[in-house]
Amino acid sequence: MTEKKMNMEQGHWVLAKLGKRVLRPGGRELTAQMLEAMNINETDDVVEFAPGLGQTARLTVAHKPHSYTAVELNEEAASRVRHNVNYANMRVVAADAAQTGLPDACATKVYGEAMLTMQSAPQKNAIVREAARLLKAGGLYAIHEIVICPDDAGSELQRTIEKDLAHSIKTNVRPLTLSAWRAVLEENGFEVVWTKQSPMHLLEWRRVVADEGWGGFLRIVWRMLRNASARKRVLHMRSIFRKHDKNIQAISMVARKTGLAMVAHNISPLRGATIGLALALLTTTLVGACTDDMHSPDLERADQLLPNRNEYADSNLHTQAQAKLVAGLYDSRLDLIYYDADRVTPRLYFTGGDAIVPLIANNNGWLQLRVVDFHTQFMPLYMSINMKLLLTDTPSDTIRLAGKDGSVHTSDHGKTIGLPLPESDDAEMEGFYIKSKGEIYAIIDLMLPVPMKIRWHGKKQIPTP
Repeated sequence: MTEKKMNMEQGHWVLAKLGKRVLRPGGRELTAQMLEAMNINETDDVVEFAPGLGQTARLTVAHKPHSYTAVELNEEAASRVRHNVNYANMRVVAADAAQTGLPDACATKVYGEAMLTMQSAPQKNAIVREAARLLKAGGLYAIHEIVICPDDAGSELQRTIEKDLAHSIKTNVRPLTLSAWRAVLEENGFEVVWTKQSPMHLLEWRRVVADEGWGGFLRIVWRMLRNASARKRVLHMRSIFRKHDKNIQAISMVARKTGLAMVAHNISPLRGATIGLALALLTTTLVGACTDDMHSPDLERADQLLPNRNEYADSNLHTQAQAKLVAGLYDSRLDLIYYDADRVTPRLYFTGGDAIVPLIANNNGWLQLRVVDFHTQFMPLYMSINMKLLLTDTPSDTIRLAGKDGSVHTSDHGKTIGLPLPESDDAEMEGFYIKSKGEIYAIIDLMLPVPMKIRWHGKKQIPTP
């Protein structure tokens, strides 16, 4: 969340007062590359989070989108955007980027620059989720932030970078590694389709000339010479950027909305006695209903109800190559999550555990998913899932996975709970396989009487030579 009034001590406003107009980590060049990757055109409805001085907004409206909406909580910054950007189909909304108040699916392109880095982890996720809510299916969301290098940078190095940047810029700074930025997007319903990194040279003279021109560069230098306090701040910020030059860069990513939010960040984690109480309630709910409620009404005639069974059981789907690529053993994390009655909004995280999940390729081009006796120390039952998955290749780095009418069976392993155990033959799955990473992200709706879903993140095992 940004402040409603400008804190003029913050580094970006100090630079703005000196005449610096381009305040993004990767400068004008990385912003231009981001916009090119988004391919904004006359049919697009564009939303920008925290437009600042409106420099990127000017570049955006030059593409003449169908509409442009700036979301800016800072009242003074919003006024500057209105003054600096002249476009007939523009509006400025005074709102928090995490709660814009705009309608669902109102945009085809959304972007924000140099804002997520300054947010806490929950706020980062809230803003990305809001972008997903605003976008239509297949819409694009772009970010331009600071990234920590290398990808396996230790926590001590990350804390040092955060502390040094926060001290120099006078605001909270929480940059992430490349994989962590990717995870924030993927876990909130996006697939990354484009990534670009560049040196963090915001205050190096060559970058300043490239961004501001020689006239702008000389104007900034002249004002620094006349303002000792501002000069000291700028030189200190540059010294910190140089100190961590090998470990911080600018990064831009463009991601496509998949419609699949992989992580429920508003789920309340359970601890201590609360876990016992919640699991006792879960056990009672799962196995305490009457017999008629414990089984899917279709259980006895599943063969008749499998949709288009011949299409994947007996016909050539022409996806053998994709099935072969995805097939294998996956080191997996399975999280059991309780949803609302409509199975839309996650309410409670119950438990999670590790498992090895096999995907077996069929000659016709589909995959067989098998989860056998999944169980954790907090889970009252053992759960098995069997499902056929269809594959759809995409132009990007992903293969979509979808399954219907999967079977779910539970067992007490001889503990004799004494009540009927829940089963279903209506389980569904939606997810995707990332080719470059060999990873799967998916949501499995168990379709049990209690609205439970499993969040699955699997990484493919590399066969031993």
